[in-house]
Amino acid sequence: MSTFQRILMATDLDEPSEAAAHTAASLARSLRAELAFVHIFAPPATIYSAYPDFTSLLPVEEVQTAAARALEAWLTRIEAPSQAKRLLHPGEPAQTILEVAESFSANLIVVGTHGRRGVSRALLGSTAEKLVRLSPVPVLTVREQPTPQ
Repeated sequence: MSTFQRILMATDLDEPSEAAAHTAASLARSLRAELAFVHIFAPPATIYSAYPDFTSLLPVEEVQTAAARALEAWLTRIEAPSQAKRLLHPGEPAQTILEVAESFSANLIVVGTHGRRGVSRALLGSTAEKLVRLSPVPVLTVREQPTPQ
C-alpha cells in the first residue's frame, strides 16, 4: 500500500503550478491516490468596513465566483483529471493550504515554485518555503519548467 493516498496540489494558477499539477496528477494516477486541487484567493480587504460605500464595490461572493471561474479555466487548460476534487478557500495561502490539507487528510502536498533567491524571494515571500517549514506532512516542490529558447 502506498504512503501517499491523498494528494493535495496547491495552485496560484501560474506557470510553475502547471508543472506541479502534472506531477501531482501523475503521482495520483500511479499511486491510485485521491487528488485534490486547491486555490487560495485573497478575500476583499475589510479595512474600509466602516465605509459601506467601499465594501459594496467588491463583495466576497463576486471575488469567490471570479476565483472559481479562474480555477476551472486553469484546470481545463492543464487537462486536470476530471475525478480530482476542486477546492477553493479565502485566506493567507500557506496557512490556509495547511488547514485544507488537514481537513482533506492529505498525506502529501504538491506545490510549484519559481525558485527565486535573494532579494526577490525576500520581497515576494515564498508560500512553498513556508509549507516546507510548517507542514506536518511531506511537501513536494516542483520548479517551473524552463521554456525552450
